[in-house]
Amino acid sequence: MVYLEFQGVSHNYNGEQQVIHGLHLQVQEGEFVSLVGRSGCGKTTLLKMAAGLLAPDEGTVRIADKPVTEPQTQVGVVFQAPTLLEWQTVRDNVLLPVSLVRKPTRADREAADAFLERMGLAQHADKYPAELSGGQQSRVGIARALMRNPSLLLMDEPFAALDALTRESLQEDLLQLCRSRKMTVLFITHDITEAVYLSDRVIVLHGGGIAGEYSVPLPDLRHYEMRYDGEFNRVCLAVRQAMEGGERK
Repeated sequence: MVYLEFQGVSHNYNGEQQVIHGLHLQVQEGEFVSLVGRSGCGKTTLLKMAAGLLAPDEGTVRIADKPVTEPQTQVGVVFQAPTLLEWQTVRDNVLLPVSLVRKPTRADREAADAFLERMGLAQHADKYPAELSGGQQSRVGIARALMRNPSLLLMDEPFAALDALTRESLQEDLLQLCRSRKMTVLFITHDITEAVYLSDRVIVLHGGGIAGEYSVPLPDLRHYEMRYDGEFNRVCLAVRQAMEGGERK
C-alpha cells in the first residue's frame, strides 16, 4: 500500500530557481526510504512538503491517500539540530508536542519516560540539554518526535554532526525502533553508507528529479559487519555513480 506519495510536484525558490520539477515518488507503508544527492538538489524541500511546512508550486503530496495541506498529527519530524529547549528538562522536551495543545497527564509523562528508556536515556529524564552529549540530545529529539505516535517519520540529517561510532549506534537504535513500530520513514542524508545501511530503498536526486533508485538487498535484521560485504558496497558504488552523473572515467 502506498502511504506517502509525491504526484508531479514542482517547486521554485524566489519564483525563479527551480529546485524540483514534476517529481513522482511513492513510499510504501512501513518502507524506509532515503534521499541522497548533492546540496541544493531538493531533498529538504521534499521533506518539508511531506511535513506540510511547504506547499508545492505544482502537483500534490498525499499521505494515506489524503492531500497534505498543513502539518499532520500522524507525522513526526526530526531535524539535523535537535532544537531542544535549554530551560526545559529532558522529559519536558519530550513532552513538548503534548504541551503545545494541552496540559500533559500522568499517562503522557509515563509515555515520555518509556520513550526515554527505549532510547537509553531513562537516567537523564530530569537533566537539562546542556548536560547531555550530542548523541544524547539527538536521542531526545527522536523521542520527542515519537510522542505523537507517528505512522510517518521524516528525518533530515539527524546524525550529521555526530562521531562515527555514536552515529552507528543511533542508526542501530533507529532501525530497531522503526521495524518494531512498522513506521514509514523518509530519511535525508549526505552519507551514502548510512543511506544504504538504513534503507529498503535509496533515491538519488539530481537536476530537479530522480536520477537513480536502488533497492537494498539486505535482510531486515542488520548488523554493522554488513557494511563491509560485497553486496553492500556494490549498492554504495551504484548510488555514488548516480550522484556523480555516471561512472567516473
